[in-house]
Amino acid sequence: MMIIKFLIFFAIVLFLDWILFTYLHELAHKKALKRAGIKGTIAWNFREILKHIIVKPIAICWFEEDKLRKLSYKKKKDIFLSGIKTDLIILVVLSVLSIFSWFLLVLNNKFIFGHYSLIICNVLILIKSWDVLNNLFKKNSDLDKFYLWKDK
Repeated sequence: MMIIKFLIFFAIVLFLDWILFTYLHELAHKKALKRAGIKGTIAWNFREILKHIIVKPIAICWFEEDKLRKLSYKKKKDIFLSGIKTDLIILVVLSVLSIFSWFLLVLNNKFIFGHYSLIICNVLILIKSWDVLNNLFKKNSDLDKFYLWKDK
């Protein structure tokens, strides 16, 4: 029974982090591109994830580079940093849910999903924090791409 609970927990965390949060991150880029008048598409990369254990981007937002070069500094900043803003909003929501789960657990000890929701929220907060740090400081991150495209 404990193994089944762990597998369900692991599946929820993987689904939320890899699929839902990645989609929201790339959707933010796509919407910022649309506001700037550039067509963007989200390309999913499931095959690479399944082939290798190495973490690679599961989705990428493709856009027309010629049109991006013509945009102003502010619009380029909005496009490249919109995904990071979305990640930070997700972190705030997860933190609020974690605090809410903790209060429900303290006030009502018979809250069925209290322990699990608290653990899931906190694990997702750790994973999402790592994603945000990677998106800020890693080579070829959103911030790195912004500085590469800033002067083009």
